[in-house]
Amino acid sequence: MKRNRKDTGKLFGYAATALCAAGLLWPVIVSDAQKTGAVNPARLEIAAITISASLCLLFILALCRDIRFRFTSTDGWFAAFTGYWFFRYFTTGSHCPTHALLLVLLTGVYFAIRLLVSSDRTSRSIVFLCLCLIGITESVWGLAQLYGFLPSYHALYRFTGSLFNPGPYCGMLAILLPLALYLGLRKPSHPLIAHTGLICSTAVIILLPAGMSRSAWIAALAGCGWVLWKHGSLASAIRNFFRLKRRYFLPVAFLCLLLLCGIGTGMYALKKDSADGRLLMWKVSGMAVEEAPWTGQGPGSFAGAYGKAQASYFTNQPHSSQEEYVAGCPEYGFNEYLQITTELGIIGLLLFAGTVLSAFRQACEQHQAGIAGSLIAFAVFAFFSYPFSVLPLSLLFVVFIALCPPPAESHYPPIIPRTIILLITGACLYAGNGLLKKAAHLRTWQEEKRYFDMEIYEGTVEEYRRLYPALKEFAPFLFEYGQCLAKTGQYEESITVLSEGALRSADPMFYNIIGRNEQALGHYEAAEKAFLRAYRTVPHRLYPLYLLAELYISTGQYEKAADVIRKALAQKPKIMSPAIEEMQHKLKKLYEQIPS
Repeated sequence: MKRNRKDTGKLFGYAATALCAAGLLWPVIVSDAQKTGAVNPARLEIAAITISASLCLLFILALCRDIRFRFTSTDGWFAAFTGYWFFRYFTTGSHCPTHALLLVLLTGVYFAIRLLVSSDRTSRSIVFLCLCLIGITESVWGLAQLYGFLPSYHALYRFTGSLFNPGPYCGMLAILLPLALYLGLRKPSHPLIAHTGLICSTAVIILLPAGMSRSAWIAALAGCGWVLWKHGSLASAIRNFFRLKRRYFLPVAFLCLLLLCGIGTGMYALKKDSADGRLLMWKVSGMAVEEAPWTGQGPGSFAGAYGKAQASYFTNQPHSSQEEYVAGCPEYGFNEYLQITTELGIIGLLLFAGTVLSAFRQACEQHQAGIAGSLIAFAVFAFFSYPFSVLPLSLLFVVFIALCPPPAESHYPPIIPRTIILLITGACLYAGNGLLKKAAHLRTWQEEKRYFDMEIYEGTVEEYRRLYPALKEFAPFLFEYGQCLAKTGQYEESITVLSEGALRSADPMFYNIIGRNEQALGHYEAAEKAFLRAYRTVPHRLYPLYLLAELYISTGQYEKAADVIRKALAQKPKIMSPAIEEMQHKLKKLYEQIPS
């Protein structure tokens, strides 16, 4: 009878662990169908509810049974990085409260996973099972979109999974693949997990090539290479081969090098302009780092700092016509290490690197090749993309980091882990409440945006004014609000709002509208300065030159107008469209108005 009671208690504990893990990971598979700008209110709501509820359940579980826990070096590095992020957030006055609230939730997820898996290895296996089920769900989702059974969430791509873009989606699959492969290949102590891992890895391998994401391919190869290296004793096989047949070393090494060069050249040629654009982003991001190399410019400052640096680069630095052609106005750095350094400086980068390296070391010490492989895949993908700007990928990263420390051999008195859970639960409930309010405001913005798109500005501007205090951290909202103010003749207020948005975005359209406002107010020098800033930020765009030509003609500066029009007409558009053709036609008409 005692044994049955004990087995029932274990079963209850495992069921509660599975429920906690599912709640913590549920936000990963929320549809991006309702995404507004860079934020999905539905995902914010689910994250706020499920993560807070899981922490409450974990606290109840901690009261019912003894939870083992001890601090490790990874905990220290993670706490130091998180603390430094909040320190820079408050000292720089950075206005990205949504990011701050999400970081509170992610910190709660980290310690919740740590507490769940510290007691026994079965809890760790339950989390592995949940991760594999996420991979299977996302793969089936992508296949259904690819064959037309489900809609894609991006008009230009056939499949995106639950996300808005195939790049982060393929990155998610690439990060999950090494763990799934490891679980499928290792000795099946838990057959269910082994079979789930095999199904997940097979589905991802089938779908990943169709995503055309080179960064995800490289990440998957690096992570799976580590798993195969550790699982199949590949290192010893290679050493034995070259020890027995030493004369083949140089030819084989040369062929491998040639193969790598060929693969690299092919991947570069596959999307040459995209690769050139990414190299330009890295160069300009390096210039943005120079503004505050040690402490950074503050959380959430990357896009504005990038736009300023790119305008300075095209104004003052020698550059090629190809760089002008591929220049853009990215929201993200497409290199998390450069973006972290821009926002948090070298100190923040070192703390982040310490967290990842400490976790990787502990995963290797525990012979968890799957977790180590997934961390490698994440580290490689982060070099080419923006995973920390996508909530599901950030959540998966925190979970993998939390899975690396070993189970606790000894434990503190029960009051310590219970106190930790209570404090974290309270913080996450506060953050979750803030996110629910933010999601409500985002939904109101979605409703008002319909009237903005219909060019109904009179009533919309008042609703936007009411939403401004809650949504002023979002550059797309500030752009629309500034547009509404300009359309209703409130030029000075529009300039203030758009200038605030320009600090949060690299998009030169902010300066185009600022220039038009200044021109309407009769501030022609300020208007010229704004149009030139817009042009120098992204030189291949025609619209700033068109506005500049109109300004010069209206103020009688005909020589400047003629120079600008000739430059604009000689410029090769990146993408020809009816709007570009109409502007070119208007520029020719303006040129005819210039007195000879």
